[in-house]
Amino acid sequence: MIREKAFDNTLVHMECSLNSLIVGYVKQGKYQQALGMYQQLQPACIEPNKYAVAALLRASSELLNINMGHMLHTYAIKTGFLESDRFISNTLINMYMKFGSLVEARVVFNSLPVHDVVSWNILLSGFIKHNQSEEVLSFFKLMQSKNVSPNLVTFLSILKACGLAMAMTEGQEIHAELARRGLLERNIAVGNALIDMYVKCSSLGKAGEVFNKLRSRDVISGNTLMVGYAKYEYAREALDLFERMQLEGIFPDAVSAVSVLKVSSIVGAVFMGLKIHLWISVNGLLDRDLVVVNALLDMYVTFGCFGAGEQLFNKMLIRNVVSWTSLIAGYTKHNHAGDALFCFEQMQNEGVFPNAATYVCALNACGSGEHIAKGQEIHVKASFLGLLEKNTFISNAILDMYAKCGRLGKALNVFDRMLCKDIGSWNALINGYAQRGHAREALDCLKRMQAAGVPWDAVTLVCGLKACTYMGDIAEAAKLETEVFRKGHVDDSIVMNSLISFHTECGAYFKAQDLFNRLPRLDVASWTTLMASYMKRAKGVDALQCLDEMQVKGVHPDALTFACSLKTCSLLGDLDTGKRIHAEIEEAGMLEDNNFLCSALVDMYFKCGWAAGAQQLFDKLQLRDVVTWTAMLAGYGDHDDQCVEALKFIEQMYHERISLDSVAYICGLALCGITGAIGKGMHIHVELASRGLLQTCEPFIANALVNMYAKLGLLTHAQEVFNDMPVRDSNSWNFLLSGYAHQGSFENVFHILRLMRAEGESPNLFTFTNLLKACNQSGLVEKAKSIFEETTMEYGVIPSLKHHMCMIDLLNRAGYMDMGAAMIVNLPTHADVAVWQNALNACKKLGHTCFGNTAFEHISRN
Repeated sequence: MIREKAFDNTLVHMECSLNSLIVGYVKQGKYQQALGMYQQLQPACIEPNKYAVAALLRASSELLNINMGHMLHTYAIKTGFLESDRFISNTLINMYMKFGSLVEARVVFNSLPVHDVVSWNILLSGFIKHNQSEEVLSFFKLMQSKNVSPNLVTFLSILKACGLAMAMTEGQEIHAELARRGLLERNIAVGNALIDMYVKCSSLGKAGEVFNKLRSRDVISGNTLMVGYAKYEYAREALDLFERMQLEGIFPDAVSAVSVLKVSSIVGAVFMGLKIHLWISVNGLLDRDLVVVNALLDMYVTFGCFGAGEQLFNKMLIRNVVSWTSLIAGYTKHNHAGDALFCFEQMQNEGVFPNAATYVCALNACGSGEHIAKGQEIHVKASFLGLLEKNTFISNAILDMYAKCGRLGKALNVFDRMLCKDIGSWNALINGYAQRGHAREALDCLKRMQAAGVPWDAVTLVCGLKACTYMGDIAEAAKLETEVFRKGHVDDSIVMNSLISFHTECGAYFKAQDLFNRLPRLDVASWTTLMASYMKRAKGVDALQCLDEMQVKGVHPDALTFACSLKTCSLLGDLDTGKRIHAEIEEAGMLEDNNFLCSALVDMYFKCGWAAGAQQLFDKLQLRDVVTWTAMLAGYGDHDDQCVEALKFIEQMYHERISLDSVAYICGLALCGITGAIGKGMHIHVELASRGLLQTCEPFIANALVNMYAKLGLLTHAQEVFNDMPVRDSNSWNFLLSGYAHQGSFENVFHILRLMRAEGESPNLFTFTNLLKACNQSGLVEKAKSIFEETTMEYGVIPSLKHHMCMIDLLNRAGYMDMGAAMIVNLPTHADVAVWQNALNACKKLGHTCFGNTAFEHISRN
């Protein structure tokens, strides 16, 4: 008897020790040891007490040990702990929430006889973690109907749910309740949660009001609002808040700096970014926070400030995949594809493996067409690594790359092989067709997409409207317009602006104006689209009135609007209005941050005849990119007496290490052709060849090179460039043909014409001008007459007054005065002085007195 009692005491003592040991392990975070101890209890027939059960449930949830969790659940039911101990039931609900077993958590919750506020809070916070915001709001209403009073934890969960669900009305009700209870004054966490809710509901005004009313603010309060400003591109507000935090003694942290750098990058606020860089340096974040340094690097390369970006990058002690990807993305954005792809190779040489974003950026760099071979190499590598099956973004980027390079067959092949196609896949293919002028294929693809049951989104509709615009397909556009209104895209300004643009391009200006008037919300893009419509109709005054009207209605012009206005001033020669717009741009603080606008201003001043103003502006700029330099180059190049001066700009660009883009090269080659700078032109040719720019699918640069050599009379060189071109357009043939025509080499002219026709390229007005010039110089009257008839009969091209003048001049010089006179009389437009003057000169030379008198009378009359 004594032995049995002693054994029982020993067992009780062991049970208490082991239970205490389990609880102790869990408190120390030694969850695996706690579960191991429980497994030792079972052979000894020792059952855990309620404290040990609660501890074991927590250990199971932390280790995500679902099997152990189910065993403990069964044990809690069997022992009655689940009904008798609310702590255990709440811990069990929490465990299932951590497992992601939301249904089982609700079953346990519903089985409880009584629910306290803790039970409700565990359920609500669990749903929040799994982004079930609608469930949270639904259960909160049920909680209120049960007369369970919410506490601080409840309100924090509800505010988060309101933010995720963008439930502004419910959020405002909670705001009112918090104010009634005085929690906003007493608890900073509640104020921060309220700011976060308003930010997520896109109500930055309300978020700012809450921030201003908080009696106590911390860095989280500032960062929460700052993240909102960054998301919605409120640049000035973000910087003001950053400075205000410091004045109020709230020390901004890395999150604050990253947010301001992000918004600086988005809106192109260079000066703001420089101020933040200084703050980061002073506070020592450059040496210890890689996230901040990466954000700073991203800002510089986004601006196109590669000198500062590369200097920062080279000083980084640690460079991760984000650092490299930022650099690659910046180079890609600013069309420095070669530099982007060099970095892509270099990062791998340094042992940094690209992620999905890196691959996408590198493929985008290949999309310009200059690096199609590299794009194909990346395609092969991504396929070998199995990335195409794992990541749709990479597959879409490959598809998009081929489409942008004009390899639409390849793009279609990638598309057809994709196991998983999302809406981005379809949009990339449709956009590729639309961009390349394959409008019919784009619309056919649109129909296939619809037949496959993939719903159209805003991007699809915009691409479809672009294709319809290219084809002038009013019937198909009408279907898309019906879809726009049926699917409620009338609030999407990008879609509606595309629709307005379609009607403008098709000449349906009243329809475009009607759509504009019906827009529920007129944003800056809508106004800019309307301005473009007026410009297309040569209604520059109306376009500028749009600028004034939008400002009166409180819509602030953006960079594109101002650029459009400056172009209008250029067309009108309205220097005074151009100067006023310049002042507005400076007042808005956009000049120092936007090289695109600087270039538009430079162009406007040149077009309005004030080259000194353009030079003054250029000299004042602190940051000058290739676009600004090219604007100066083109501006001086438009004036024949300043072409030599313009060429000096290319030397300066090289001296300042400005990498020339395709536009700059084309301007430079044109200037070489005008000034006869053969040496400079050949130097540019060598540079283009070394950069692989002559083998692109876009023939613009090669065309400029052919044109330069043709103008300089170096037709052997022109022919060599022409022969090496992978893709030719009508300009390629015309530039070469023009060179031979100018030299009077009519045999080569007609040889080029035959080859042109054989390759399926139809002659255009420019072609016929050159053909008639060649005939004129060689006196080939019958050949010229034959060409003139073919212009209309075979190719449907209506000869212009210039063609008629060339033909009349040829007939007169060859002595066919009667035929020349008949052509003058039958001109489709009224003959001007130049036509009659040419006729009179021919009459003097050939002694044709009768017709000479008629010509003299017409000249005298005019």
